[in-house]
Formats: sequence, structure tokens, C-alpha cells
Amino acid sequence: MGFEQVLAVLVAAVCVALLVRLAVGPQRRARLDRVFWRVWGRVEAHAKQLWQQLRYGRSSRRQAQQMFDELRQRSRDGAATPPRAGVKREGNVYTPERFKGSAKSPDKN
Repeated sequence: MGFEQVLAVLVAAVCVALLVRLAVGPQRRARLDRVFWRVWGRVEAHAKQLWQQLRYGRSSRRQAQQMFDELRQRSRDGAATPPRAGVKREGNVYTPERFKGSAKSPDKN
């Protein structure tokens, strides 16, 4: 089967689908439209995923895995962020020293 024959079959299938859509009532037409758009979304997502794999290949996947491993190791070691000068930490709340004398300080309430 050549390219022209495949193209002719696809055009004929689209024409038949559009004729069927015209022949059915409005409720079934709406349901067919929803099914079509759902299938089209899946086909589009699959095509994008395939394009990304062909375009970037294994190198991007390898780089992402290396970055993930590095961040996971840093979080396990507790060295994700170095301590900062002039900042007091209580749990996961950072309080800069320069905020102590401000008018909006919660200590003055």
C-alpha cells in the first residue's frame, strides 16, 4: 500500500465519520464529539511524548536522574542550604536579626 492509497483511505474515513455525525441526533452528536476530543487528546499527548523522546533522547532523562539523585542526597544529609549569617532558625521558621526592632514584630503585641 503506497502513500497515496493510505491518504485516500484516511480521507474516506474522515468523510464517513462526518456523514455519520450529520445523520445522528444532537445528543449522540455531542457524545461523539466528546469521545473524539478525548481520543484526540490522548493521541496528541502520545505524539508529544514520542517527539520529546526522539528530540532529547536519553541524555535529558539521564541528566534529570542525576539532578534528582543529587538533591535527594543533599536532603538526606541535611546540607541542602548552608546556615546564613544573621539569621536565627527555630524549626523551619527563619527569623532575620534585622526584624527584631521593627514595628510589625509579633513580640510587641
